[in-house]
Amino acid sequence: MAVSTRPDRHPDSLRRVAVGVLLVAATVLTLLSLVAVFARRQALDSSRFADSSAAVLSDATVRQAVAGYLVDQLYAHVDVSAELHATLPQQFAPLADPIAAALRAYADRGASDILGTHAAASTFRAAVFRSHTTFIDLVDRRAGQVDMVYLELRPFVLNLADQVGVGALARQELPTTAGQLPVVDEANVATVRSWISLTRTASVWLYAVSVLLYAAAFVLSRDRRRLLAWAGVGLVVVGVLLFVARSIGRSVVLDQLLPSGSPYRDAAGRAYSIFTELVPSLAWSTLATGLAAVVIAWLAGPGVGAHWGRAVLAPLVVRRPLVGSAAIAACGVVSLIASPLNDPTKIVPRLAVGALVIAGFELIRRRTALEHPGGGWTLDGARSHLQRLPGSTSPLAHAHALHAQGLLTDEQFVAIARQSAEE
Repeated sequence: MAVSTRPDRHPDSLRRVAVGVLLVAATVLTLLSLVAVFARRQALDSSRFADSSAAVLSDATVRQAVAGYLVDQLYAHVDVSAELHATLPQQFAPLADPIAAALRAYADRGASDILGTHAAASTFRAAVFRSHTTFIDLVDRRAGQVDMVYLELRPFVLNLADQVGVGALARQELPTTAGQLPVVDEANVATVRSWISLTRTASVWLYAVSVLLYAAAFVLSRDRRRLLAWAGVGLVVVGVLLFVARSIGRSVVLDQLLPSGSPYRDAAGRAYSIFTELVPSLAWSTLATGLAAVVIAWLAGPGVGAHWGRAVLAPLVVRRPLVGSAAIAACGVVSLIASPLNDPTKIVPRLAVGALVIAGFELIRRRTALEHPGGGWTLDGARSHLQRLPGSTSPLAHAHALHAQGLLTDEQFVAIARQSAEE
């Protein structure tokens, strides 16, 4: 009876399946961790939220919408027409209503101008910061008796009243609640409190877990170069999905908050773009990391293109590896300057990317050193090779052409011919 000598491939199949599952899980967790990081940095950081709000106010469309709200608040609580009736001479009293209407149009422009000043931007940022801090206190149950969060815009309404000329009346008749834009209350916070807590935890731990899953996949894999390439492809997909999610989210948010014909829709769209500016930053970083992984895996591969790529890099990575290491270190310093580690959620991703680049450089350096132990090509060797290429003009042929034109003497031509023969 014949006995099969073919090795059992079942363990290898299980290994490949396990590596694939780990890689997919790590990619999914990376996407979720980036979403959690965005939510934590943008929505739960009072300082960053206030900065984004001030940037929103600098947009003309948003500023005009806020100006309209301020004017509505002023005219809803102060009878400008009655004030004009009381202050105008009797013969001009019939003009009070037209003047009040004209003042409203002037107030719209004046409110927009007021909001466009640096002082207004600083005041608005401070108001948003206080409101957001109160919101976080309410989430963490540190707000005492506060059960409603407002955005305090009363100072802007009073400033506008001064511009219109009814400041004294406004300070008498304007209730304390005028200009208080309700943001959220205790009932609404209660429904999202658990999600906020989950976001805080996820933003710290999800990325760390995804890195551990990547590491486990690399330990189990028999073909780590190919796995690195697929991990890079996964990160590229994650980056693209972040861009797509931001685009889809804009339509969803606007449709949920405002009807299609709302005059504030354009302003809300601009505000959404400003508040989600962190998403493209995270997406580009993820894309760059994924592309770096793919390039490293390709350069370390057996393909003809990779072989030529290593041959080109040989002088740098073999003869002068310190130059490559210094370049990597310089990139790390520039990254820290451009984006300081002021948030714990940045530490693990930065370390993971740094480890990937360093390991990839060392992998390529070792393989290149085996193929080009002498350090690869030199400038003199490249110049000599180019001169021997078909169709290239050698120094002797060039001298012959010049001699035929009478531009070289016989003695000069003979000297050049002797030098070429010696070389």
